[in-house]
Amino acid sequence: MKEPKELLEKYKSGLCSPEELALLHRWIHHIHLNQPSSLSEEELNRAKVDFEKQFATQTTVVRSLVNWKTIAAAASVILLLGGGFYFISGPVAPDIESTALVSENDVLPGGDVAILTMEDGKKVNLDSISEGSVISQTGSKITKNEEGALVYTADPQSALSIAYHTVETPSKGQYRIVLPDGTKVWVNSESSLKFPTRFAGAAREVELDGEAYFEVAKDSSRPFFVQSKSQKVEVLGTHFNIKSYRDEPYEKTTLLEGAVKVSYANLSISRILKPGDQATVSDDRCAVRAVDVEQAIDWKNGDFIFREESLVHIMKRVSRWYGVDVAYERGVDLSQTFSGQVSRSKNLSEVIACLESTGDLKFVTKNNKIWITKTNPKTNEI
Repeated sequence: MKEPKELLEKYKSGLCSPEELALLHRWIHHIHLNQPSSLSEEELNRAKVDFEKQFATQTTVVRSLVNWKTIAAAASVILLLGGGFYFISGPVAPDIESTALVSENDVLPGGDVAILTMEDGKKVNLDSISEGSVISQTGSKITKNEEGALVYTADPQSALSIAYHTVETPSKGQYRIVLPDGTKVWVNSESSLKFPTRFAGAAREVELDGEAYFEVAKDSSRPFFVQSKSQKVEVLGTHFNIKSYRDEPYEKTTLLEGAVKVSYANLSISRILKPGDQATVSDDRCAVRAVDVEQAIDWKNGDFIFREESLVHIMKRVSRWYGVDVAYERGVDLSQTFSGQVSRSKNLSEVIACLESTGDLKFVTKNNKIWITKTNPKTNEI
């Protein structure tokens, strides 16, 4: 059986297997449950700083979603010696049955999966097409390039009428598209983008349902419009993200570069965004504020980044990417928040291990469903 010190060294090097990561979290959780904390506020803050120094800068490591009360409880029986963590209390025997269950019911992350629907209703499963293939040459040339993106090259001399295509991603899916004008679009899971096979006239217009990140090709003579469920975004050439899922009450538009105008027909208002701004709109109000843009486009860069994000919002994102259902035991606080970062390339078990390491919740995964319960309140006191 590996000692805690050995596992912590592997953790810092990014070499822990999912089973070892789960074991490490159980050890920390055990300390939290059996060694009540007597730390002052100053000691708690020092433990947080020490923990960040040890782990937060490790880019190859799954970063735990940190509940600092739990870290403080564990820190009451941990010595920070020689730059490493050493446990005073003895290790807990691993739950072999639980570890086996996690492995058996683990879920792989999503990937580049999408369906292309053409004007005539023909559907193409894009993940089954090999890179470099030509999908169509009628009106516009459609290819899947060497990087796996769907690329449209318009023929300006074509006499054919403009056709409209739709790319849809399921849960566990995402896809990249290069539109006929050169605009690049990253489409997140459970989303769809409708667009013409070539842009004609005085404007370029697409329709989005779900979430997508846009890098719009500059064309000062033809503005680019994105229509979603209750807003219309107008740009000339810029980088921005729109999150507009039908099962969520808010639409969010985040600007990274350039400028955009967001118009809301229901409210008869519009807003001009500057880089770093995020416009959030619901049925009856609109608000603009500065945000962490890296968090807003974490999915596009292959990560989950949480900044004081509620449990229910986190699990909605996890559900879409891993294609799982989520159920909660009555009494679980859906508004409790977490902060941290984990790669979207990790298996579900590693994300769950990070969340479960807080000691406040238990996650059981089976048959593509996550059941979230409270830990026994009698053993969860700090």
